[in-house]
Amino acid sequence: MSAGTAIPSVAEALARGVGVLGARAGLRPIHQLAGVAESPPLGAAIVVSDEMPLRQALAMWSKARAQRDHTGLSPIVVAAGFGELAVHGWLGPERNDDLATTLAAFEQESADGFFGARARDDGDMAARVEAALDALGARAGCDPMSILHRLPIDDLEAIESGGDGDGDGDGGDGINFAEPPLPDDVRAAHAQLLVEREAALELARRTPGPRLLWQQTARSFDEATAVAEITGGPARLALVAAPPALTLLHLGFGGFNDCPAPHQHARVWEHWQRAVGAEPVLLDDDRMEGIIAHPIDTRAALVSFTSEVAAYDANTLSAGVLSLAGRLYRNAGVRFWWD
Repeated sequence: MSAGTAIPSVAEALARGVGVLGARAGLRPIHQLAGVAESPPLGAAIVVSDEMPLRQALAMWSKARAQRDHTGLSPIVVAAGFGELAVHGWLGPERNDDLATTLAAFEQESADGFFGARARDDGDMAARVEAALDALGARAGCDPMSILHRLPIDDLEAIESGGDGDGDGDGGDGINFAEPPLPDDVRAAHAQLLVEREAALELARRTPGPRLLWQQTARSFDEATAVAEITGGPARLALVAAPPALTLLHLGFGGFNDCPAPHQHARVWEHWQRAVGAEPVLLDDDRMEGIIAHPIDTRAALVSFTSEVAAYDANTLSAGVLSLAGRLYRNAGVRFWWD
């Protein structure tokens, strides 16, 4: 947001949101949606749309984002987990102390402190990423950074565990590392995977009876393709009078299972915004998806970002260190889940 954009009141936020999205979005202050008579102090004005299909909500997200510097409102899409957000508790006057505690915790938190406290106890993660890349390079006989993005994400787990990997996700007949399955150009690689997906869908349509449909995970080459990869059910668009990272704080996402608390999410995404231009796009129950304006394209940055992502969400390591690094390398999309 530009330095000259004043922080809007609830009424101003509503007027600005309607000015960008129109009346059909069904925007209203969040306290009205929750059935609260008066707007309590939340630290930032929040207005919310009607529920709508996800693709429509994402289209509105893109439109609102393009006007963010003008309106002072950061959009974020909220799906199934909307009712679980802590902001619903903060809307009641008896919960003001909980909100104050969260805001105070944000002031005390730092990204470095968070990553240090969440570091895994099974070894230096940066060293593990370096070792996984070295092992890939030794096996392929080349610089691993020249080939990592040309290997299907879903095959990297098999490669790391000693399997062959063959470009179809099952570790079959082996990858020819001299001629990797994917093109060097990330746009061409993405287009190839879309063609393969459509072919798989067509085969499923033509095959009678139940069929397990498996599709390769695609790396997105820019923000638009990253948003296009986001899937899910009906959702609402929230407009928050705060920078993108702080939408997570003011909506109160997190604090369940191993999921970071709202103030921790905000500090982490502030850090990632500065480092790689990251921005949260979707909150959906126990899942979060975001975009990266400056995808990782060097080894040093990949080692650092992979280590931070592993600390942020241990579930991202479920398929192995190399798979996580391969998912983050030259990818404009990022996905987290906390089950």
